[in-house]
Amino acid sequence: MSHAFIYSAGTLVELETLGGYYNFGNAINDAGEVAGEARGADGAMRAFVYRNGVMKVLSLSNESFGADAFATDINNAGQVVGSAPGELPQVGWTGLAFIHTNGRTYDLSKPTSGRKGFVLTTAFGINDAGQIVGSGFRWGEPIERGFLLTPIGVSGAR
Repeated sequence: MSHAFIYSAGTLVELETLGGYYNFGNAINDAGEVAGEARGADGAMRAFVYRNGVMKVLSLSNESFGADAFATDINNAGQVVGSAPGELPQVGWTGLAFIHTNGRTYDLSKPTSGRKGFVLTTAFGINDAGQIVGSGFRWGEPIERGFLLTPIGVSGAR
């Protein structure tokens, strides 16, 4: 059994497990908000953000990501990035990168002409300027590559 916790001013606060037997806190910001993953009662790992004493499971289009989703980082604006299962058969990968901001979660894996066929599969970190680092694939190339993404129009706190 493994449980994430926050320790501040002599107080230990254990984070929920969503009914499963463990959770992991992967990142914490200056406000004490945590991004991570927790095992649910169904055995699936769910990405979460913990803020103001409440753990919220992150979702995309009002649907849960499903098994093995994880949140990897959170910045001081409360923006969370991570990865979740998704269908990308053209690159032989079943993952998608996401950002959770302003109460909504956005799929970053969609290819665009500006990315020249680059598909974003994993978001590892986000700084206070909203820039995201991660990895992905170029269409038709099995070689994973790193990226730096500066979203346009996706900013602001919580």
